[in-house]
Amino acid sequence: MIELTTISKPEFDTRKSMIMEHRTFVNFDMSEEEIDGEEFIDCNFDFQIFVNARLSNCTFINCSFYQTSFTDCSLEACDFIDCNLEGSDIKDVVKRMKKAGSNPVVAFDNC
Repeated sequence: MIELTTISKPEFDTRKSMIMEHRTFVNFDMSEEEIDGEEFIDCNFDFQIFVNARLSNCTFINCSFYQTSFTDCSLEACDFIDCNLEGSDIKDVVKRMKKAGSNPVVAFDNC
């Protein structure tokens, strides 16, 4: 049985890539965060807020984003693999970015 670790605020070291596994991020606002080159495996981001955040070169594998808000989030070269995006607005955000002339490189595989 995998035990999930709950942390109150993530500490992202933007100087190096990190791999975060089996984490549950609970009740905090990730707005305005800049996350670059991170890999998240089996993480839970349910009900989180990524408003105006900047995610680049990130990979999310088997993560859950249930009811997560990505409004005005900047997404660059992010991969979402086997993720639960139910109730999330991320695909709508990508569509709006494309309509506005931005060309985000975002991949959704089996999501």
